[in-house]
Amino acid sequence: MVDAEISIKDYVEASSEASKRTRSVTVVLMIASVLMFSGLLNSAYSSWKRQRLQALESVDSDYVKRRLGPPPSSAEEYSMYLARYNQLYSAALKDYVENTYTIRIPFFGIAIDTNDLGPLGGLALSVILVLYRTSITRELDNLRLSFEGAEAQNQLHTLYYLLAMRQVLTFPNIHGKERSRFMLIAPKILIFTPLVIYSTIVLYDYYTLALYEVSYKVIVTMVQDTLFFAAVIVITFMIFIRLREIDKIWDHYWNVLNEQQASRNNEAYSPIPDA
Repeated sequence: MVDAEISIKDYVEASSEASKRTRSVTVVLMIASVLMFSGLLNSAYSSWKRQRLQALESVDSDYVKRRLGPPPSSAEEYSMYLARYNQLYSAALKDYVENTYTIRIPFFGIAIDTNDLGPLGGLALSVILVLYRTSITRELDNLRLSFEGAEAQNQLHTLYYLLAMRQVLTFPNIHGKERSRFMLIAPKILIFTPLVIYSTIVLYDYYTLALYEVSYKVIVTMVQDTLFFAAVIVITFMIFIRLREIDKIWDHYWNVLNEQQASRNNEAYSPIPDA
């Protein structure tokens, strides 16, 4: 039931706050996904840090010569050259160890082992996705109630455009502005980014499973990866369904507005009956 005492301003504020909460969770979700992906890249066997370290293993390598110049001919200068090389190699080795085997979490000041990236990353993504699903569900409910209330008060046109101007990840139809298919699909693709990144992490864990001795710790880690992967898949598709429902609500009331406008036009141009 729609409360007649609720004003259009109240509907706008409620829907805008719900949309803002969803955007905030989206930002947190993207940051977590990027941190996880960067951790995967740094820990991979084909990472740039590992390749750089391999290129520095020999003092006579072309990579060292490009960085330090060609080796000098005199024994004294060559000794200084070796000292510079050892400093360069030590710095690269220290950077590799500090950033490959551990992942540092900004703001929190903590570090996790790269082998725990799958379970801990899956837990973090699952929690954030649950918050995202809750936020998007409340946004969906608020949007539906707001449109129903505005329609009952004959102010649907006002509410529609006030809310449309506040949207960021949703692109409603607006007169005079063509809605591209890319802008309609892009936010839906964005929600699958965590799933793609986490699936890459899980697949990489299975790929490198042969490098480790199968132990209780390894088995527990792989089971946790699999369970969190399944949870991320389910929650992601639940969110996708709700995003599609939001688009359907916007499209429905856009059609209602067009029908109302067409009805008013017909009334305006209807012939006046003879007296």
